[in-house]
Amino acid sequence: MESHRWDFFIAYSSTDAASAEDLYSRLSSRSRTFIDSRCLKLGDDWDVALSEAQRSSKVTVVLVSANSDHAFYQREEIAAAISLARADPSGARIVPVYLEGSPQQADAVPYGLRIKHGIAILGDVTMDDVAERLLDLLADLGGSKAAPQVVAASSDDFKYTLDLCICVDTGGKIIGGPAEMRVLREAQTIPSLLKAHMELKNKPLGAIRVRCISFSAEIASHRVGTDQKTPFYDESSNGNEIIDFFKRIRTQEPSTVPTVRSNAIWALKQAFTSSWTTSTRLARHIIVIWADSIPSFDANELDSAYELWQNMDNRTKRLLLYAPECDFWKSLAENFENTIWLPSDAGDSLTGLELDEILNAIANSIL
Repeated sequence: MESHRWDFFIAYSSTDAASAEDLYSRLSSRSRTFIDSRCLKLGDDWDVALSEAQRSSKVTVVLVSANSDHAFYQREEIAAAISLARADPSGARIVPVYLEGSPQQADAVPYGLRIKHGIAILGDVTMDDVAERLLDLLADLGGSKAAPQVVAASSDDFKYTLDLCICVDTGGKIIGGPAEMRVLREAQTIPSLLKAHMELKNKPLGAIRVRCISFSAEIASHRVGTDQKTPFYDESSNGNEIIDFFKRIRTQEPSTVPTVRSNAIWALKQAFTSSWTTSTRLARHIIVIWADSIPSFDANELDSAYELWQNMDNRTKRLLLYAPECDFWKSLAENFENTIWLPSDAGDSLTGLELDEILNAIANSIL
C-alpha cells in the first residue's frame, strides 16, 4: 500500500471554491489536508500533482452541489476516488459532503457516491461540524494530527480575477451603424456592471482587466496599423481607453504599414495569445467576439488558431460568440471547447442582443 502523505484530499467544483477553502481552513491546522489552490507549487504539472496527491491521501472529501454535474475535473477526481477505494478499501475512503442539504433525488448524487455514507450541511449542521466529523474519522483511522505550514488566506483569495478580451467586427455595420453607441457604451460599462452582476450571484469578482481588438470579418486581410488592438486596462481607466480606441478605429485613415491579416482568425490569434493573468486558480480568461458579418477564412489558418486555443488552460478559458449563423462561427462553436455561441442575423448590427443577455452569458461562463 502506498504511504499516505496527506490525510484529506478535497475534490470540488471551481464554483464551490469558497466552500472548499472554508473547509480547508478548518482542517489544515489539525491534519494534513490537500487543496490545489494552496498546495500546488509554481511550475507543477497540475494534472500529475493532483493525481499523486489524491493517491497518497487517506480520505477524498467530495463537496457535492448542483455544480458537480458540470465540473469536469471534479468528476474525474470522483472516478479516481472510487477506483482507489475499490483497489484498497482499508487504505482509501470517500466521504461526500452535501453542500445544499440531503439530495432529494438519487440522480442528484454523482455516480458511485450513492452508497457512501456522507454529511449534509442542513439545519444546525455547519461546515465546522463537517470538519469535526472528518477529524473524528481521521482519529479512528489512526491518522496524524500534524499540520503542514500553510499561508493565511485573504478575502481576495476567494474572488475570481477576470481578464476580458473584447473583439469587435469594425468592418461590418457595428461601428457607424445603429448599434454603435450601444456597443461602445456596453464595452465601457461591462466591467462595473459585471462586478455588480456577480455580487448578486454571491460570487464576488476581484480584479478585472479589459482589452479590445478590432477586426474585419468580411475580408481575408486589409491594411491595418498598430492600433488595431490595445493592452489590458484595469478598472482605474473607467473604460475611457476603450471608448478612445473605438473612436480611433472609426476615423482611422488607411495605413501605410505592410498588409497583415486582420480578419476574424487574426483577431482570435491575437486574443488567444494575450498576456493573461495566471497567478491565481480562480483566474478566468474570457474572449468575447462581437460580429455581424460572415467571414472569409482559410481552413489551415483556422487550424493554427485552434492550436493556440488548445495551449490555453482549459480551466480558465472561455469563448463567447455573438455572431451570424454561418459555417465559420458554427465550426468554432462545435470544435473549440468552452465556447458559447449566440447566433444573430448577418448585417443587423447586433441590435437583437440585450446587455442583460451578454452579462448573463459572461457571468455564467466564469462559474
